[in-house]
Amino acid sequence: MGLDAEQVHKPVRKIRKLLKKIPKDPTPEQVHQLRTNSRRLQATLASLSLDLSRRETRLLKDVNALRKKAGKVRDMDVLIGSVPEVIETEQECRITLLERLGDLRRKQARRLHAMVRSSGGRARSGLKRIEHHLEAVLCERKQKDCDPVIARSNATASALTLESELARPKHLGKQNLHSYRLKVKELQNVLRLSEHSRRQEFLDALNAVKDSIGEWHDWEELFAIAQKVLDHGSKCELLRTIKTNKTREFETALTKARGMRRKYLGLRPGKANGGFDNLSASVWKATAAIAT
Repeated sequence: MGLDAEQVHKPVRKIRKLLKKIPKDPTPEQVHQLRTNSRRLQATLASLSLDLSRRETRLLKDVNALRKKAGKVRDMDVLIGSVPEVIETEQECRITLLERLGDLRRKQARRLHAMVRSSGGRARSGLKRIEHHLEAVLCERKQKDCDPVIARSNATASALTLESELARPKHLGKQNLHSYRLKVKELQNVLRLSEHSRRQEFLDALNAVKDSIGEWHDWEELFAIAQKVLDHGSKCELLRTIKTNKTREFETALTKARGMRRKYLGLRPGKANGGFDNLSASVWKATAAIAT
């Protein structure tokens, strides 16, 4: 077991390929891949503690900016697919909302394309140099005195730190649940660097929590936009349906997050006193898969 070189290199190669060919009106899958692989790259570099130059660090800021732009397009793709069906008399509201989301999607796609044109080439060059760093830290260049254990140790230490951070905050609620999801996602991306990540129960649990919180947040965003676009308030069936869905998904997400903390981190609601002694065997197994 240990680090999977393919998983380490994959985000860099995916992003470079996307930045070379992404069109003016990118498909939802292209946008999703750009966003997802940018996140994975960020987690990979942080976990391996690469010694990047100032220039390479600046170039990573370009990638981060592209990720944020892609995220805004991706949000619209998800929201468009989430608009619920309604009865015939409410179809006008649904069409109005879909048209607004479509307009926002086109606007954000143009901005993403403009950024790719202005900084995509520079980012691709920087990513190529970063790939060389990854080859070096994984000892793929067969350089003298290279110790592959260092990369595994750094990734393991990063995973342990992130696992301890999942014990905070004490209380999960609407104000911090989305930011908690970012911690879950970062840990998930680090643990995925293992050669046997697909066999890990803890990773499946993290993925379920991440998806559930994301589902709730999407309904929150859709409700906020719908409130601005639709003008007949509580009488609108579409608005009521969206509100009902966001309330239901919040409760589901909160239950899953609390369940994960209780089962895998040894926490109880309202408590954040977890430590390494509280981690379940599944967590240790997923972490150890990186180290050995």
